[in-house]
Amino acid sequence: MYISKLVLNPQNRSVQRDLADSYRLHQTIMKAFVGTSPGRVLFRLETGPEVNCILVQSEIRPQWAMIDDGYFVTEPTTKEVKLALRQGQRLRFRLRANPTVKRGGKREGLLSEDEQIAWLNRKGTVHGFTVMTVYVHDQRFEVGKSGSEGEVRMFCATFDGHLTVSDPEKLLQAVENGIGSGKGFGNGLLSLARAE
Repeated sequence: MYISKLVLNPQNRSVQRDLADSYRLHQTIMKAFVGTSPGRVLFRLETGPEVNCILVQSEIRPQWAMIDDGYFVTEPTTKEVKLALRQGQRLRFRLRANPTVKRGGKREGLLSEDEQIAWLNRKGTVHGFTVMTVYVHDQRFEVGKSGSEGEVRMFCATFDGHLTVSDPEKLLQAVENGIGSGKGFGNGLLSLARAE
């Protein structure tokens, strides 16, 4: 598994266009995998007061040179990561997700923080972890245009906190495959780090 960090150039018109449309951002990222079978590619836009960067997780090493000159402020960095998880291990986590529930055959966004935390706890039960602490922030509607569906609006939230590993194999699969829906729009990437 590879993790790449991309620091975006806010003056670049392609970057400005992609930041306004999550699905187009996904299409730009996928240029780094042209001619390959990349498997699951997950990404998350990290925003800050001075810089926008993207974390990209992929099964194969991406070729960032395939993306237009001027798109990045600095040369993208890529490193190989091998997770060794064990039962009972306590870790920090970050997840940008589209917390939803199906009602009447349709997927609906969960707008209240209590519902979002309950959704995360359910996902933890399925994916081999127990949420110990969580801070929910950056809640907003994201807009993207998918060729088949037209404009797509989804409610997204970022979860930061601590978890305990209950099933290492299930949690590793969740990291590799992502959690929840809207992965092509920058959701689902679960990042883990040692608890301090």
